Amino acid sequence: MTRRSERYFVALIGLLFAAGVFYMALPQALSAFRTLDGVRAAADLSKGERPQPEDLRKLVRSRAGALIRGANAVYARELSRAYHALSFSGTTETRRSAVKAAFSASAKELRMRPLNASAWWRLAVMRARIDGRASPKGAGFLWQSVNVQPHAMTLVPIRLRAITDHWFQFTAAQREAMRDQFALAWQMDRQAVLRLAEVSRRRAVIRAGLATRPSLLAAFEAVLAPEK
Repeated sequence: MTRRSERYFVALIGLLFAAGVFYMALPQALSAFRTLDGVRAAADLSKGERPQPEDLRKLVRSRAGALIRGANAVYARELSRAYHALSFSGTTETRRSAVKAAFSASAKELRMRPLNASAWWRLAVMRARIDGRASPKGAGFLWQSVNVQPHAMTLVPIRLRAITDHWFQFTAAQREAMRDQFALAWQMDRQAVLRLAEVSRRRAVIRAGLATRPSLLAAFEAVLAPEK
């Protein structure tokens, strides 16, 4: 073999090796490209905003497809959040379908991250919407949510609504343990608690939840009935 032939041979081997590397990397590259669809919607959801339904549907298609190709806890969380947001728009049938899909996606998320308080909370909320009422099963999901992250800063005030709705589904021991959630929510976001108190049945539960904290209960009552 001449020196020129050797150079051609080495170059050919290099090209074949590069082609092989490219071929093996192509599926991962395509997968990453597909997940770009819906990135903005995922970012908005993480900030507590609600994207437009079409953007949410793009996110659902992207993350559902990615999860078929392999388990990913972040994509599972984004899929669950997207379905949750979609459950508030569209026809009755599409909302009902989104609720069931959000429940399923949250369950999948928890199989990957069992200590995710938000996913447990979403399970409770979706279970209540599926059943049309609060249930002991939903209360169990909320109990898990509080157990794994009792002091979750952004979740505590939001979770309190579900806690008030499930209050009589908890055991006496669980209700006693849940009292801290009312105190935390009042200290973190009074306006959120006061919005809940606009509904009489929730207002009664909030009073029960704050009953062992006289100073906080007094502050709550003072805001509800300010001195004239």
